[in-house]
Amino acid sequence: MMHKFFEYASYALLAYIVIRAFKTGTMRGFFRSCAAMFKGRRNILRLCCLLAMTMILIFLFDAKIDEHFCRIGFLGGFFRITNKFGDGRYLYPALSGLFLVSLLLNDRRPSRLISLSAVSSLFSGAAAQIVKFITHRAKPYITGEPLDFFRFDLSSAAGRLWKIDYKSYPSGHSIIIFAAVFPLILSVKSKVLRVTLFLIALSASLARVYLRKHWFSDIFAAGILAYWFSKVLFEINKECIFED
Repeated sequence: MMHKFFEYASYALLAYIVIRAFKTGTMRGFFRSCAAMFKGRRNILRLCCLLAMTMILIFLFDAKIDEHFCRIGFLGGFFRITNKFGDGRYLYPALSGLFLVSLLLNDRRPSRLISLSAVSSLFSGAAAQIVKFITHRAKPYITGEPLDFFRFDLSSAAGRLWKIDYKSYPSGHSIIIFAAVFPLILSVKSKVLRVTLFLIALSASLARVYLRKHWFSDIFAAGILAYWFSKVLFEINKECIFED
């Protein structure tokens, strides 16, 4: 009972963080900046490079990684733990708790950073859900075929059109954890802390591949998209974060 209470309380606090972000202008210009990512030669070139690298992973590496990576038995326990890092049921209560502590300590910079981290993660995750449904890629444990995109026929026939089985690309766990840590990585000066944060997100993402919940190209695309979303939000709020 208490577990449910704290879970719902953390989500209520998360809703407050999002509302507060809109009120304080954290999201000002965000959607316009995101739309700008699809304009201009440089941005189009970046998108083409992402698509090309994803296609290379899909055709040359996804099946091989899926076949061999999950057979490394001694990594099982480690990845079952790190898999939880990218689970919203654990990540968002943790962010909410840190935000509450920073408010109680009346420390503005950490509260701004954690708020930015939470908003970045939430909106990146929401965007990923849209892409997941459109691409409708079968997960490794369904068909074992990395080229199974747009398989609305299979999901409809199995009565699983809205289920997770055909929502592999990009990885939801990966995008929300990367989008949560990237604003922190862009803000902190310590190289050790930057590397630690990145390794936490990477280990959570690799866990999805190890447990055969995603293809490697799914977590690759998730990491890139998370960085783009986080970078846009960070640039909009950079002055606000570092002001006294």
